[in-house]
Amino acid sequence: MQLETYVRSFANGRMRVRHPALVGLDGEERQAIEAMVMAVDGVTSVSFNPSVGSALLLWDPLRLDVETMKDHLQGWLEMVEAGDDSALEEGTHAPQSEGCSLTTCAKEALEPAKKIGQTALDSVAKVIVPDVKNTKRARRMAQNRIMLGLGSASVASLAFNKTGHGYLGWGFAAFVLLHLWQHRRVL
Repeated sequence: MQLETYVRSFANGRMRVRHPALVGLDGEERQAIEAMVMAVDGVTSVSFNPSVGSALLLWDPLRLDVETMKDHLQGWLEMVEAGDDSALEEGTHAPQSEGCSLTTCAKEALEPAKKIGQTALDSVAKVIVPDVKNTKRARRMAQNRIMLGLGSASVASLAFNKTGHGYLGWGFAAFVLLHLWQHRRVL
């Protein structure tokens, strides 16, 4: 789900969101959503227009930064799209802004590893696919060829060396998991 597809206007401290699930909200649903949104420290106002399915969120930019607000909104939209009304009924809400969200923390933690991996893959791609000039395509082709080579070598090493088979198999499995993670949206 792309947050940008639902944000109609944005300024620091003000955001209008339009979503089909907000069309035709009754008073009870509006109050439940309003209570959940207002529970976030720094949010000053939320108002709805159920005829078009929009919500106007206002917050204090000195108390709540843009990225944290987007993280909250992302969580709320995921709940709406999943049809999870239990959070509204129980009065729970998206994570508070005390720390970073799980997604944000994971991205920050994995960023150095991603840069190292891309640099290594770029170096290997120059050897494996020297004729490809597009960096992204070269990375993808190198990654696929490495994965194919590890899988083939793992199967071939069964005849000679069980330990080598295990190491090559784990390498192949790591590339398969990376491949699945990279293409998770189309699976």
